[in-house]
Formats: sequence, structure tokens, C-alpha cells
Amino acid sequence: VEVYLEQKASAEEEGILSKTTADKYGKFTLNLPRTYSAGTKFKVRTSKAFYPSKSVSLSISKSNISTLTINKLYSAATSLSGKTTSNAKVTAYKNSKKIGSTVTSDKNGNFKISIGKQLKGTKIKVVARKSNYNDKESTITVTQSPTAKLSVNPKYYNSKTISGKTTPGSTVKAYVSKKQVGKTATADKNGNYKI
Repeated sequence: VEVYLEQKASAEEEGILSKTTADKYGKFTLNLPRTYSAGTKFKVRTSKAFYPSKSVSLSISKSNISTLTINKLYSAATSLSGKTTSNAKVTAYKNSKKIGSTVTSDKNGNFKISIGKQLKGTKIKVVARKSNYNDKESTITVTQSPTAKLSVNPKYYNSKTISGKTTPGSTVKAYVSKKQVGKTATADKNGNYKI
């Protein structure tokens, strides 16, 4: 059994890539000398003494991207993240129009695209592309961001600060008669803040 590139014009030019002998059950494996791109056409030919030669054509098909997952997307978020195969080009679309830039997933398949804040209910389609692979797509619907919890510690007469607890990473401002007092604070990883 031998395999060669179908594009070759004649037996002299065909350039046999690999040869082997089928086992007693007729099974065989041919090892190609290198990888070939999707669409490359080959011919596999069998020959045996006193038997007519047989050949069959085949071509390399594209592989499938095995996974494309998107993390939950809230209306307050400005970026979209998820996971797919490594080194894939990932693009986000809204109403068939590209939003943000196309990014490349890292060696672990992680990706992040800046898309700006999107309204609750907006559908975002994400497409992963990679050479010699079929495209993979997934759609996510933007969810309303949860309301931040806020508590304020008791404030005493001579105290110069306001403190309390809220959602970690939240910005907190204090107002007197609609005018901001003190500086804007950011809650720490435990949700504590102080102005």
C-alpha cells in the first residue's frame, strides 16, 4: 500500500510519500512525512502480485475546535472573556457587526475582548477561528448586573471618616445636599471602604 499526492501528473512525478504492507486482516497505517493543510488531496494505491491495482482518492478535512465557552456577561462589564482552543482568533459581534478587536487566545485557550458596557438582553455572538479548523461560535445574552450591597458604620460627632462595607471593587461616594464630600473610595477585596 502506498500514498502519494494526487496533484502529481504521472507515476514518475507522483513522489510516493509512504509505503507499508497490510497485515493478515488487511489493515494498514501510512505515516506521512509532514503535516498537510486542509483540502490537500492524496491517492492511496494497493498492489499485489496477480491482483489488479486499486486506488482511492481522499483529502484532508478540517478539524473541529473542541470548545468555546463564554463567562457570564453582566451589563456593568466592559469586557467579555472565555475559553477555547489555544492560539485561536476570537471575535465578538453584535447585530452582525464586529465589536471590539479580534484577540488571540493564549496557550491555555483563555481570551478577553474589550466590548464596552452593553444593555441587559443584548445578544453577543463570539466566533473562534483557527487555520485548518472549522469555525466555532457561541452566543451569550447580557445579564443585568446585581445590585451592590451597601452598609454604613455609625458616624459619631467628631469622626472625620465614613466607613462601611459593599461589593468588592465598588466605588463609593458621600454627598451632603447633593454635593460630594471627601474623596471617592474603592472597596477592597473584602468589600471594606473608608472615605
